[in-house]
Amino acid sequence: MPAGAWVDRMHHRRVLIVADLVKAVLYASVPLAWWLGGLSLGQLYAVALLTGGATVFFDVGAQSVLPGLVGREHLVDANAAVVGPMAFGNVAGRGAGGMLVQLLTAPLAIAVTALGHLGSALRLTALRRTPIPATTVGPTPTPPASAHRSPRACGTSSALRNCAHWPSPPPSTTSDRSWSTPSSRSCSCGN
Repeated sequence: MPAGAWVDRMHHRRVLIVADLVKAVLYASVPLAWWLGGLSLGQLYAVALLTGGATVFFDVGAQSVLPGLVGREHLVDANAAVVGPMAFGNVAGRGAGGMLVQLLTAPLAIAVTALGHLGSALRLTALRRTPIPATTVGPTPTPPASAHRSPRACGTSSALRNCAHWPSPPPSTTSDRSWSTPSSRSCSCGN
């Protein structure tokens, strides 16, 4: 949830590009370390952990940018167009990855992954810029003077509060905004 609250306050396009570049650099470090003879298990763990974190930010940013690109009236079709190839990639990608490892060796297959993320980041530069979204719907409530929390903490705490008080999945997780967590858009700090 913290990633969602942070991404909601950032330029989504920039988040996508930076996350892809981070993943490209991290993945490229593996074949480079292998080539230099310094690849270690610790580095592989660090790459796995950090690329996982970058993937969280990328996924949240990608889902957040979609409504601005296609409009609410086309969102269901756009989500279907995104989810279909993703599902196919989850199934076929593992086999294709194994085949790449067999053909190229693991370090070179990871280099191909790094190049893929670099290409994705370059392609995302062509994406039209989207403004930083508003954090609330309607007028911004004035928090009490005792509330000295940052806007990021506010969004995260609001999201956690909403999730804790909903008896079933909140509507925003089952509707056309299936990627969105209930954030500061649906409540304000201090509620």
